[in-house]
Amino acid sequence: MSRISVNYTKTAATAGFTLVELIVGVTLSAIIFAGVLGGFTFLGRNLTRLVNAQELDAKSRRALYLLGQDINAATQLGSAANEKSIQLTVGSDAISYAFDDVALTLSRTAPAVDIPHAPTTTILLTNLKSLGFKFYNQAGNELALVSGHDVDLTKSGVQSVKEIELSFESALGNSASGTRTLFSGKSPRFALRNRPLLQ
Repeated sequence: MSRISVNYTKTAATAGFTLVELIVGVTLSAIIFAGVLGGFTFLGRNLTRLVNAQELDAKSRRALYLLGQDINAATQLGSAANEKSIQLTVGSDAISYAFDDVALTLSRTAPAVDIPHAPTTTILLTNLKSLGFKFYNQAGNELALVSGHDVDLTKSGVQSVKEIELSFESALGNSASGTRTLFSGKSPRFALRNRPLLQ
């Protein structure tokens, strides 16, 4: 009987990963996850800015619609009108628009619908950076109304206000997080249609 000798040779283990392979894998995974997270953050900021822009646009449309309706129906503009506020007489009701430079809001004060002649104040625009009314005469020339004493609104001709324009800038969101949205609005020139030319 012959003896068979078997030599067992040690082979390198093929199961598992080396330390270098683990480091490369973890680094690649971190880069991929950082890219995915950055993409989601970018999309989130853009979506927030889009929502902010739509909200500012909706508020400005409502404010300009009410302002246009009131100016077109007004029979008289108050003598205390200036670049920050106006007072209108619509029928027997007094309606005023005022910019609060502390609260940064534009408010409308008008009689309540359910309670006649009881004034109700509604905030139309918020987060305003600036706001200003401009006044124009029948010829389309701008009038410099600083106070009620500068221009006599009861006279006709050059000093008679016939059109009013509103321009404003507002902002919404946080600049630190990249969600701040700036909005600029400018109304057409609303005409005092019911105000007599010779008033």
